[in-house]
Amino acid sequence: MLTDVYVQVSAWISDVDNLYNALPALKQSGVVTDPIKGGFLRNGPSAGGNIAAVIAGTLVAPPEKQEALLAGLPRFKAHLTGVFAAVPLLTTEEPVPENYLPLMRCRKENADSPNLKRTVIHSMVAMYGADVHSPWFTPLMLNDGTGENVFVAANHAPKVFLQVCSQECLRDDGIIYRNWLRAAGNVDVRLVKMEGHGHSAWVTPVMTSPEHREELEKVTLEGMAWLLDKEWDGNTDGVY
Repeated sequence: MLTDVYVQVSAWISDVDNLYNALPALKQSGVVTDPIKGGFLRNGPSAGGNIAAVIAGTLVAPPEKQEALLAGLPRFKAHLTGVFAAVPLLTTEEPVPENYLPLMRCRKENADSPNLKRTVIHSMVAMYGADVHSPWFTPLMLNDGTGENVFVAANHAPKVFLQVCSQECLRDDGIIYRNWLRAAGNVDVRLVKMEGHGHSAWVTPVMTSPEHREELEKVTLEGMAWLLDKEWDGNTDGVY
C-alpha cells in the first residue's frame, strides 16, 4: 500500500509534541499541501464533529436560505471535498425529523454513559443558548426538519465519514445524519460504530486505554485515507 502525505500529516499533527507548532513545522520540513489537488476536508470530534457537519451544510444551503445564513462571512476558496465527524452532537430530542424519530434511542438507552451523560448534553445546549431549529446547530434543519435535502445533496461534499460509539448517548446522531445524507443518494457516506465504548475519538488527550486508542487511531486514519481516495498502511513507521 502507498502512504499518502496527507494521511501522514493527519497522523503527525495528532501527536502531542507536534500539535501546537504544526503548520510552521510542516512548512520548514518541506511538506506542501494543495487543497485543490489533494482534497479539502473539514473534520472534528464531538463538538468539532458538529462544527464540521454544520459548515458542510451551510455551505450548500438552498439559495433561499444561504444568503441569510452566510451574510457577512468569508467564503471558502477551495471546494469542500469531504467531512469527517467523530461522535458528533447533531440534534436534540426535539427537532429530529419525524421519519427519523424511531432511530433516536440513545439518549434514553445510554443516558448515564460515563464519558458523557444526557444531563450534561442538555446543560451544555442550554448554557450555549443554541437555537436547535437552526442550520447553525444541525444540518438536519436545512429543510426545516422535513428530511428533504435534494438541493443539499446535489452540492454537498461528496464524501462523509462518521464514527460513533455504541454505548454513548450521541450514538444515534451520527446514524440519523448518515440516513439523512443518503436519502438523496448523492453523498457517499461511511459510518463506523465502535462496539462497547462510550463517547471517545482519536484525539491528543489520552482519555482511553492503549488498546482502545490504537483502535481509534486505525479507524480515524482509514477514514481519512478513504476521504482522500488514498490507501493507508497502518504498519508504516512514523504513524503516531
